[in-house]
Amino acid sequence: MALRVNSLFMNILPAKNESLDWSWDFFPRKPWPSSLPVVVATQGGKNIVVAGFNRKSSELILFIDKPALEILRDLWPMADLGNFERWRFLKVTGQSLEKNAEDLLSLPLNFQNLCDEKQISPKILRPLNFLNSWKEKIIDCLLQLSPTASQVREILEALCDLQFQGKSWEDCEPLDLTADQWQTKLMKMKSPLAMGADKNASHRLGQTPWPKGVSARWERRGDQSGVSLTLRAFSHKDWTKLKAGLEKINLEEDLWN
Repeated sequence: MALRVNSLFMNILPAKNESLDWSWDFFPRKPWPSSLPVVVATQGGKNIVVAGFNRKSSELILFIDKPALEILRDLWPMADLGNFERWRFLKVTGQSLEKNAEDLLSLPLNFQNLCDEKQISPKILRPLNFLNSWKEKIIDCLLQLSPTASQVREILEALCDLQFQGKSWEDCEPLDLTADQWQTKLMKMKSPLAMGADKNASHRLGQTPWPKGVSARWERRGDQSGVSLTLRAFSHKDWTKLKAGLEKINLEEDLWN
């Protein structure tokens, strides 16, 4: 059964062997509901599929007499797409892409989807440009470990530094480690003295008499490290006590060195 719609009314017509154009398939992450028909835009003598790309054998087809791009934008709002999804959308519809987008779209589709799922920005992936000989192995590891965006940033930056230092992939690979353990391993290899200092600073923070409502931890981001505080106050009275308590805390200068 095929449904044909134009701007004025809807007609239900028997399905025929229509020639469908599937070239606008941008591989959206969200699957098209199986209860809905394949959606086709009739434009310039072509029947362009705009939804239901994974249903090539479906007999339920909805034809709409409107421009394909207009329908595609309605069904797949840009605001709902990840960076890579949006780039694929723009590419199949012949629109201009951002700088470096074409190179990043050469990455495996499942890795692109991981980046969109974890909200890993394209900027975080820049170090891959300097890790060409390790790129495929790194991507395989990231797909297996499914790290957070911040972990990907730290891992890629550390791998760049370690490759520059002459380390081999065998030295750096995660083997049976988790994403967090791999990140820690690479940071230790990159800056063993800094990791020792971080451990000492973390211990000292744990011994500090923080006021009620305050939790503190030592945090490293790249080449910088420092104190990360989480504050909880449920009333103005709590906030006043919390501030007074913090003023009594003295973190010695050597903690930061």
